[in-house]
Amino acid sequence: QNRSTGYSPEDLQPWTSSGSLSWEVDLSGRIRASIRAAREAERAAFWDLHAGRLLTTTQVAEAHFRILRLNEERAIISDSVAANRKILEALRERAKAELISETSLLRQQAEHEKLTRNLLDLDRLRGLAHLQLETLCGGASLPVSATPLRTIRTPALPHRTTSEVLARRPDLLAAEARLRSAFELEESARLNLLPSLTLGAGTSGRSSSLLSDFRMWIASAGPLLDIPVYDPQRLASVASNRAATEESAAIYRRKALLAFEEVEGAYLNLVNRHHQLQVAQREVTALEKARRNTIATFDKGIISQIELFESERRSLEGRRQHLALRHALLKDHLTLIRALGGG
Repeated sequence: QNRSTGYSPEDLQPWTSSGSLSWEVDLSGRIRASIRAAREAERAAFWDLHAGRLLTTTQVAEAHFRILRLNEERAIISDSVAANRKILEALRERAKAELISETSLLRQQAEHEKLTRNLLDLDRLRGLAHLQLETLCGGASLPVSATPLRTIRTPALPHRTTSEVLARRPDLLAAEARLRSAFELEESARLNLLPSLTLGAGTSGRSSSLLSDFRMWIASAGPLLDIPVYDPQRLASVASNRAATEESAAIYRRKALLAFEEVEGAYLNLVNRHHQLQVAQREVTALEKARRNTIATFDKGIISQIELFESERRSLEGRRQHLALRHALLKDHLTLIRALGGG
């Protein structure tokens, strides 16, 4: 009753209220299979998260090792720049005394500028690597590490059986959980072809006014038996879930083969890299000894500056190759640890 109705009662449009409650008796196990599929999908998401963490951790370690390598490589080139500066000064004195040609002096000066340019490029690469490390660590400002790469000690090679790899690699565990989920979904779709029994109760009321009592009540209770004779939609669902199961199985098979290939490849790279590093160490020792002998004979004026240039270049290249092999060895260790599932 309000002013617009002239303070007289007036019925509103008819309105209804209803409620229902049902419970399906899971005679065939279809609902239980759906629940198991959902739990396996949840487990797959958990292992995906773990795989992402393992990948991020590996990338952080790789960026850190790259910075250490660039630091040490810069120190090596700085030593070469200092040595070339002394040679350049000695050549300038000889050029003033007209003992060597201007061409030899210019050649050595060009070599000095090349090493200086390499230093600038290493500074750029180190800055980029440090920026990548800060980004991987969430954008936090990090100090530049000054630890030499040669002080990093690699751990003993881990040995794991095939079953241990299958039980630890998060990407394989995620693929396995998805495969189990696909099997359960297929089983649920197949069981949906069987008869089902549902116990339900419902009630509804109708009135012509919001303020008055219900004028009509309808209540119902009883079982509902569903016996599918031929349902194309359910049959298509079974075929679709079977195809999804086959796809999940193929993905799991491919991931497993790739995982074993990564593990074997990482072991092979590590063993070979250790042998290369030993050979490179002997090479660096020989080149460094030859460089010192060349400098001593050059100071006495026995050999030409071309031989000195070549000795310096070989020594620098050998030390950089040795550093690159040590860096590659650390990366191979990270690859193996990640291939084995962390730890």
